[in-house]
Amino acid sequence: VQNLIVADNYLEEIGHPQDYDIVEKDELAIEQILKNRRRFENQPAEKSLFEKISFISLKNQGKLVGRMYDNIPIIQETLPLVKEEIITEYKDEIKQIKDELNQKNPLNDPSVSDDESEAILKFIDKLDNDEAIFRIIEEKIVDAREEKQDKKKKQAVLKNVKKAHKLLADANNVREHDSHKEGVLEQLKNIEMVVAELKGWAEK
Repeated sequence: VQNLIVADNYLEEIGHPQDYDIVEKDELAIEQILKNRRRFENQPAEKSLFEKISFISLKNQGKLVGRMYDNIPIIQETLPLVKEEIITEYKDEIKQIKDELNQKNPLNDPSVSDDESEAILKFIDKLDNDEAIFRIIEEKIVDAREEKQDKKKKQAVLKNVKKAHKLLADANNVREHDSHKEGVLEQLKNIEMVVAELKGWAEK
């Protein structure tokens, strides 16, 4: 039911209400939107902004790298960076909207939100098209993917050393007096050479 609500919200957003054929292939992405939206349960404006940014991305998914359902968690993680970039690029417009929100809330009524998320939401709704907003989202997704890839590369040595240790430990555990020994010493010498090189590198 909740997935259907998100799908309906998206179809309304793109002007195709109840045209479910459009989102048939996006079921996993919609599930991820719903899952990650829950992280903003006590932040209604932030939740709405996350959904809006996700919908803009879903609509333009053909321009993004990777699967859309993989990109949704990245959008959730980088939402603060997307907000910061929008506020930086459209400082005057966002300030004007925030001032308008404050004027509607002179007594600081907590039921009326004047936070940046709501101002950004109203700003996006006023735009003729969301191409500029999508450009910001795309940039943050690419940056996040590259950062994760770089982190994986940096951790690759330790990961492979742990894997090699496990394989050697397994080999030691399964050896028996009648296990074939041919070629084992040669391979162990090769391993010792590589270990010596790695130790030399790690000690620098």
